[in-house]
Amino acid sequence: MNVYRLLKDNGYNVTKIDHKLITDSNVVGKGKGGIVYHLNDNSCFKIFHNSLSEDDIVRLNAFCNLKINSAVFPNSLVVVKNDVRGYTMDFVDGKIMEECSEFDFSCFLSKYDEYMKKCLVQFSDNNIEMFDVGYTNIMFNQQTKSFQSIDVDNWIINQRDVYDSNFRWLSSAFFCYAFSLLSLSGEDFSKHFSKLIISKQGDFIDFYECVRENVQNVLGKKLHTVGDVREGYMEYVKKI
Repeated sequence: MNVYRLLKDNGYNVTKIDHKLITDSNVVGKGKGGIVYHLNDNSCFKIFHNSLSEDDIVRLNAFCNLKINSAVFPNSLVVVKNDVRGYTMDFVDGKIMEECSEFDFSCFLSKYDEYMKKCLVQFSDNNIEMFDVGYTNIMFNQQTKSFQSIDVDNWIINQRDVYDSNFRWLSSAFFCYAFSLLSLSGEDFSKHFSKLIISKQGDFIDFYECVRENVQNVLGKKLHTVGDVREGYMEYVKKI
């Protein structure tokens, strides 16, 4: 059975890639599920450590060519030696959020607000439910000057209302980044912090600005960047 031809004939978006291209391509990033390689100036491709299941093939193909600019979705499934092993996607010239500590504090909050408003509406309109979202898979696109979600491997298209679930995942990611926490699931975030700061994205902005003001008062110095606030907060915690 020719997997590439079978998928192509059934309307799937498919690209053939051989092992030589994989070994000759530069690595963009590595994760627990697979490796991302540079394909050309505009594209890259992800190869999973294991073959994709039939359900995964159907699920990821549903995202192919879905043009939502607040996330990087698959463009086509990748077939390697008659086996579906990954997908191609647009190449993003940017940095993961962890590398954005030089961000001006006010600019960071402005970009956060812009991103949350845009992607929550876009995802809800297209019934896209996010999973496994952390600040390591949110990038700042240097060309568009905006945040984008990456690593959509576990996301699904769900006909139920997805807004609240997506809001918790994204709020958790930004909260963990803001306070240098390693990780916090959307469920744990909702349980422990929703009453404190989260019912809408403006609550996080108000809370984080208040934190910066308190930290500046205790430390007696101005905190200009997000990195300053993150480091200052850790110092602040030791003092109180």
